[in-house]
Amino acid sequence: MLTPVEDYQLTLNVEVIKERGAAILSQLYRYQDNQDIAFDDESNLWILMSGDLAELINTKIYLVNTFDEIERYNGYLDGIERILNMVSSGGDSM
Repeated sequence: MLTPVEDYQLTLNVEVIKERGAAILSQLYRYQDNQDIAFDDESNLWILMSGDLAELINTKIYLVNTFDEIERYNGYLDGIERILNMVSSGGDSM
């Protein structure tokens, strides 16, 4: 059971993750648009990644109960951000 202060910190972290995730999702959509990737091509890894991220920031993040889960989602966002940075600096596309 979390203390009121821990509960507040967890809620604050959830809000930060949501905002960060939304910003990354925006970058992801922009990349997909620039690459002319069809938004309904469910065989494309970029589309799968953006769908997964949208589900995280719209649903899964509200089910978080521990700081470990927050860290896991933060790591997931870090990974997507690294991939986007790699492809925007001339790396291979997926």
